[in-house]
Amino acid sequence: MKKAFKYVGYGLIAFTIIGIIAVATDTSKAEEKSTISGAENTKPVDINYTVTQKKPSRDQLDYRLTINDRYDKASLIEVVRKLKVENNWKEKLVCFFDIKTFSQSNAWASVAYLPECPECETDKDADGNPVKFYLIGMTKGMADSLRPVTLDTIDHKQLIGYFIEDISKSKTELFYVNNDQSKILIGRSFIDGGSGIEWVKLKTVDGEKRYYMQGEDPGEENYLVIDEETKIVDFRNYEGKSWMSYMFE
Repeated sequence: MKKAFKYVGYGLIAFTIIGIIAVATDTSKAEEKSTISGAENTKPVDINYTVTQKKPSRDQLDYRLTINDRYDKASLIEVVRKLKVENNWKEKLVCFFDIKTFSQSNAWASVAYLPECPECETDKDADGNPVKFYLIGMTKGMADSLRPVTLDTIDHKQLIGYFIEDISKSKTELFYVNNDQSKILIGRSFIDGGSGIEWVKLKTVDGEKRYYMQGEDPGEENYLVIDEETKIVDFRNYEGKSWMSYMFE
């Protein structure tokens, strides 16, 4: 049976507003309202971003952008407003924001112009046009609170690196234990105080170091690859297709 890595809360996020609504939980909306400044009350700041995907169609334009931090809502809306103006776009525009690196299956936040949904609860852009913001992952404050947390129940471990997971609201650390580089211990600390660990074992395939996950059916094992140069951890299925990626902080 093919199954994804044991990370909770993941589902493929389609490039449609329906996908965004499915991922944005009531908790995320509550965090957005209480901790993300509204566009009408915050002056946007200029954001450096990288366009990783652009998918135009007859009645919709989708973007995937990579940014370096969890910026305020007003600044994200301003980025999408400028893209809308640059493209002279009048139809639906949906933009997903990734932190540091593009990932196939999760995004941190989204901004959408929905001309066919004038009654939807929306924010306003700098021109007064309705635009919808969704916080899919964690607020900046939540992510910052996770960074000092570390797994302290395992002795003789050496940290390889860590990253913040927005969807599952956790910090993930990768360790060697007792200088044994034939396997990696993955430790996860959640924002609610919970934690979990999992071992992945090294196997070299066609010169590539892969760390395979336990409990998978033979021939259907998911695995991860660590790019030492870019510091990106890439999670792949048994066919070698990437389904999520993170950059070490």
